[in-house]
Amino acid sequence: MHALSRQLARVSVLVMLFSTKALCEYNLERLGEAGGAYIGGIAMMAALQESECGYAIKRTYNVRDAFNEVVSTLSEQDYKELEKEMITDGGLMQLSNQMTVLILRGIEANKRGGMDPKSSCGMLIGTTLSTLQKYQTNWDTIKSRYAYHVQPRAKVFDLDGVLEAVFFDKPQVTGEITIAGNTIRGFNSVDYDNVIIYTATYQKNSSVYKGVPLDEVVSLHIDAEAEAIAGTITRKNVEILGDHARGEYVIEFTTQGVTGRKYCLLEYKKGRFFSWTVQEIPGTSKLNGKTVFDTYAKDFRILTK
Repeated sequence: MHALSRQLARVSVLVMLFSTKALCEYNLERLGEAGGAYIGGIAMMAALQESECGYAIKRTYNVRDAFNEVVSTLSEQDYKELEKEMITDGGLMQLSNQMTVLILRGIEANKRGGMDPKSSCGMLIGTTLSTLQKYQTNWDTIKSRYAYHVQPRAKVFDLDGVLEAVFFDKPQVTGEITIAGNTIRGFNSVDYDNVIIYTATYQKNSSVYKGVPLDEVVSLHIDAEAEAIAGTITRKNVEILGDHARGEYVIEFTTQGVTGRKYCLLEYKKGRFFSWTVQEIPGTSKLNGKTVFDTYAKDFRILTK
């Protein structure tokens, strides 16, 4: 087990590229170190998910999605080089295979040591997840400081003077729907080239839930949304910000055989819900939905007093 922990701590990307450009704070070496560790941690969890311990892991871990997130922070030249090395030449598959072997060895070592399967899986998952969380935190910090920034087409749009949010192009009104007396107006914009969908909604009327804390109202709304689309909430964070509550969460769902992932922001203020989402199709979308969401969530703003 200790050997497994040490191996996991040393996981890094199989290739390190060095940029010949110096663009602002763009630092390929730092991105490679942090991104490589992050991909390795995801690959380890993905290997665990495919092993006999998979029953205990609820979230889906996808190595290609992690790779897409990392390369989305690189310059075009570096992206192409890493894409060739890791995808065309099989580097990412090699990494996944290495993690699978490492996990199987860990499981077998625990069996030889007399550990029961449930305890073995619990130990392996706990150790791996703890390390991944450290890699994730470091990666989020590094990419925010050293990513290659290209001015995208996406920009902020005013929606009826009610809220502002980022869309790829001018958002279209998707319509209005009234549920239990509450009318919701929706908008969306599709980046067809990169297969990314931006949506936003706002509640036209006010519905105050007396006696229910603001953060609980948001949390219950998120749960209901996931249930409505038979989705799984893989991340949820809700907090109270003065006179309103804000939730950021991720829902994975399947519709007509296609798996989607929604990165969502929801605010509840003075009896009204306001939302903005970025949706991707894992393995198909060319941009990483999480990176897009993290980049533009700060531009979401409620305009009504």
